Amino acid sequence: MSRTAIATAIILWIATSGALACTGVAIVQSGSVVVGGNEDWTRFDSYVWAEAKTAETHGAVYFGYQVRGEFGPRSPFWFEFQGVNDEGLYFDTFGAPTVTNPGWASKPSCPDHIEILMMQGCATVDEAIDLLDSYNLARYQHYNERTLRSNMQFFLADRTGAAAVVDGEHVHWIEGGCLVTTNFRLSDPSLGGWPCWRYDLAYSMLAADSSPTVQRVAEILDAVQFSCSHGYSSCTRYSLVCDLVRATAYVYFDGDFAHSVRLDVERLCADGLERVAIESLF
Repeated sequence: MSRTAIATAIILWIATSGALACTGVAIVQSGSVVVGGNEDWTRFDSYVWAEAKTAETHGAVYFGYQVRGEFGPRSPFWFEFQGVNDEGLYFDTFGAPTVTNPGWASKPSCPDHIEILMMQGCATVDEAIDLLDSYNLARYQHYNERTLRSNMQFFLADRTGAAAVVDGEHVHWIEGGCLVTTNFRLSDPSLGGWPCWRYDLAYSMLAADSSPTVQRVAEILDAVQFSCSHGYSSCTRYSLVCDLVRATAYVYFDGDFAHSVRLDVERLCADGLERVAIESLF
């Protein structure tokens, strides 16, 4: 099957099922670390906020939503889809087909907002993986309006150049200075979400040009976005690109990569920020 045919089939599947469709990209070259992701979701009302650092915790900037029923019959709650802290640790969360790990049975249940614990207490990808490995991650299971089941995998990077995808009990480390993830399990693509045209296209673009710049990551995210103008039920609501060495973040809204807002991560981590609608930044 051609890439065009695959893309068409998956687009139709997402448009009709409300399936998850996000993309994460990391480029690590020549001392630079640039990472980013598309947040594909059913609602526009995304937010950014920051928690100031304290003597005991790192400061962090978060991007996400108030979840209202998308993750099952729970009261509304704020969920951190992505974030970066003052130590240069970045995370993104990706729904993927449900997996279980026999070793999880002996571990404590994953606490709510483990992402916040990660950002407050970890400075590196290794530390974040150790934290995740100490819990039973099976509770990260949700049901959307079409009763699709998944649990989270984590896309991690830090300013030292480490980057990895935590896929259940598996950790997939960056190779060749580039890493891409979408919504299938790298450990077992047969579980669903594969083949993935976004994953293939991102890697083909990286093979042609893996310049470690905000512009290049934004170009790749633009190429793999789901344009809201096409009427998909889940489309690219906002995108985030972070230069972890320079401690800057660039936010794009509604699939418009011609305009961005630059955020000073260190300042936000020092001062904090009340929740602000991303749309209001533009």
